Amino acid sequence: MGAERTANVGRWRRHPLALGGLVIFGGLLLVAPPSGMSDTAWCVAVVALLMAFWWLTEAIP
Repeated sequence: MGAERTANVGRWRRHPLALGGLVIFGGLLLVAPPSGMSDTAWCVAVVALLMAFWWLTEAIP
């Protein structure tokens, strides 16, 4: 059981950008949308930015 737990911790240490992307995602959701943009459009844009961030950094293999 100890080796399995170590493997799970190691996975996140190898991919800290995955957590970084989620932090950025949460931060952007707390920011008000730009003027002229609906809340729904802002949520879609933030999700698209998260996907682009993960894709560019290859945070999730």
